[in-house]
Amino acid sequence: MSADAAYIGVDVGGTTIKAIAADSGGHLITSTRSATFRVDGSALKTLSATIDDLHSRLTASGRTVAAVGVCTPGIVDPVEGEVRFAANLDWDRLPLVAILRRRHGIPVFLEHDARTAALAEIAVRGISAATSIAFIPLGTGIAAAMYDRGTLITGRTGASGEIGHTIVYPAGELCTCGQHGCVEAYAGTASIRRRYVARGGETISVKTLVERIEVEPLAAAIWGEAVDALSRGLHTTIALTDPELVVLGGGLSLAGSRLLDPVRTKLAELFTWRVAPTVVTSRLGRDAGVVGATFLASQRSFSVSQLRTLSAELSARSRSASRRPGAVTVSADELDA
Repeated sequence: MSADAAYIGVDVGGTTIKAIAADSGGHLITSTRSATFRVDGSALKTLSATIDDLHSRLTASGRTVAAVGVCTPGIVDPVEGEVRFAANLDWDRLPLVAILRRRHGIPVFLEHDARTAALAEIAVRGISAATSIAFIPLGTGIAAAMYDRGTLITGRTGASGEIGHTIVYPAGELCTCGQHGCVEAYAGTASIRRRYVARGGETISVKTLVERIEVEPLAAAIWGEAVDALSRGLHTTIALTDPELVVLGGGLSLAGSRLLDPVRTKLAELFTWRVAPTVVTSRLGRDAGVVGATFLASQRSFSVSQLRTLSAELSARSRSASRRPGAVTVSADELDA
């Protein structure tokens, strides 16, 4: 690959679309974030506009875009290049790869967001192929990527790992999928904010809510219910798949010990018959998906050191942007994916 080649990685979330471009050495060129439904209320139009913007900027600087990697939530078929269903994006049987290739004229690679993020996390951690791992990004949606001794578990239709739509409270709150009592209806970031407002709280970010849990009963109650639902979903996932390591990623993982400590405690309480596996937060945080999507675009050609460099440069740029006077961000909620 020529030295002026660039790879674009895009992480399509239910709240935010994050995109970056990296060179063939794994160095960050540029990054961008936008609200998922910014363009005409359409996630697809916003995604296409995001790729257009980066493609134009890279071309103007003399670079050639070699490929685009895209990761999305939902039921994803990477072989057919189709998102079969994504409730939070309002996508149903969408031939995403064909649409984007036709629109932009460059190779496009598609994968599920949890699996993409897990690829990056496994690479950055240098996890052995002999390790069984469950990677669960926590954002607007919640899913899991399961790797059993180096083999990705996808299921017959590619719908494995949908922990967010595990029912933990029968007859509980309505989820966007149409079921009642799902993990995501309580522990998804949009659900946390919605439930807080519905019970008398003002409209605030999840970050602010988490900061209030030690001083405000309502914030503590909503957060406690989110953690309980998540822990029960994790309990079922662990009991069925027996991973050695559970990694919590996505924006919500930035809650750190306020998330990890009660999750570990609840899992220890639920597992009366065995020891719960190690539960940690992602080293890549909310950037795991977009770093993984860029890795996907490179057809997994980046080395571990290059992925670590890319992640570090992206984190440094994000910190610099947040400190810049008058900086404008899509959302004040750092805990959203």
